[in-house]
Amino acid sequence: MSFSGRGIFHKSIAERNPAAAFESEQMASDLYISACAAGRMSAAEMLVILVTGEKNLHKAHAHRGLLTNNQQAPFSVLVPAPLSGTERFSNLESSASTSRSLYSRAMSRSIARVVAGTVRAMVAPLGARQKTRVLARVMEILQRSDLAVVETRRGDLHFRQLRGSFLASAVASFHTDEPETLRWIDAFAPGDTLWDVGANVGLYALYAALDPAIRVMAFEPSGFNFGPLVDHIALNGMGERVTPLCVALGLSSGLSALHMRHTDAGHGSNALGVAANNFRQFEPLFTQGIPAFSIDSFRAFFDLPAPDHLKIDVDGIELDILRGAPDTLPEVRSVMMEVEGDRGLAHAEEMTRLLAAAGLVEQTHVRSEGSRRNRLYTRPA
Repeated sequence: MSFSGRGIFHKSIAERNPAAAFESEQMASDLYISACAAGRMSAAEMLVILVTGEKNLHKAHAHRGLLTNNQQAPFSVLVPAPLSGTERFSNLESSASTSRSLYSRAMSRSIARVVAGTVRAMVAPLGARQKTRVLARVMEILQRSDLAVVETRRGDLHFRQLRGSFLASAVASFHTDEPETLRWIDAFAPGDTLWDVGANVGLYALYAALDPAIRVMAFEPSGFNFGPLVDHIALNGMGERVTPLCVALGLSSGLSALHMRHTDAGHGSNALGVAANNFRQFEPLFTQGIPAFSIDSFRAFFDLPAPDHLKIDVDGIELDILRGAPDTLPEVRSVMMEVEGDRGLAHAEEMTRLLAAAGLVEQTHVRSEGSRRNRLYTRPA
C-alpha cells in the first residue's frame, strides 16, 4: 500500500474546494503534532495520511526532532507500536506527583487539540454557512454534557462543568482533591456560619450549604470565577443560604488590584496588590480592580457577627488576612487554611502564632491528610 500521495480524501476536498484543501492540510498537520505530543497517534496519523500525504508526517517528525532535514521517514518509524502504560509514564515517575499532574494537564491539552483538529478538518470542505451551522450543532451537543451532578453524603450538587478546564477538573475531583475539607465541613453544627474566603466557583460553600441550617458568605474577587459561583448558587437553589460577594479580603481596606495568571473559570493563582502568589512572581494575564477590606473593617462596616468557621484559600495573602482580623479571630471556632509554596511555608510559623494568640490550636494530623495542602486550627472545647 502506498502512502506517498495526498490521499483519496484530500483529493476529493481539492476538487470541490481548493482553499478548504489547504486548510484541511494545515489542520491535519497540527492534529498530528498534537497527537504525537499526547503519545496517541495511530488514529490521528491515519487521518493525516489520508488528508495530506506523507510529507506532513515527515514534517511533523522533523518538528519533534526525531529526524534530520535530510532523512526520510519510513512508515514503520511513523507509526510505532502502542506504548504500554508503564512505558508511557516511565520518564515521569522520578518526578512523583507534581510531574504526573503536569503530564496529565499536558495530555488533556494535547487530546483537546486532537479533537478540535479533527472537527476542523472534517468541516474544512464545507461552505462558510454550513461550516458555521455544523460547528454550532457540535457546540449544542457538547453543552448537553455541561451539567454535572455530584453525589455527596449530604445530598446532590449541580455544576456547569464545561466552562473551563480548571472548573471541569475541580468538579471531577470533588471527592478526592480535599477530603480533609469535606470532613471538616461535615462536623459543622446546625446554625453555624462559614466564611469561604477564596470561594472560587463555590464547591465547598455549596457543600456546606447542603445543610439548610448553615449559612455561608462566599468571597470571590475574580470576576471570571464570580459569575460561575453565582450561577452554581442559583442552579442549586441556595440563594437564601449562600451569599456571594465579589470582594477581596486582606490586610487593609480600599480599592486594590487583583492580578490573574489565568482567566478561565475555576482558575487560581491570583494575587492581590502585587503580582506574586505563594510560588513566584508572575506576569499577569489580566488585572482587575477590586474593593478590598480587612475582615475586621468589613464586619464593622456592615455590622456583621463573626463567623463560626473560616476557610482561607487565597494563593499567598493568608498572613495579611489573619493580620487584618485581630478582633474577629478570638470569636472564630475553627480555621481551615491552605498553606503551600515558598511564601506560604515562610509565613506558616507567624500564622500559627497569630492563631494561637486567638486561642486556636493546630490539629497537626491534617497536614498529612488528603491534599496535604491544608492546616486546621480549632478552639479547644
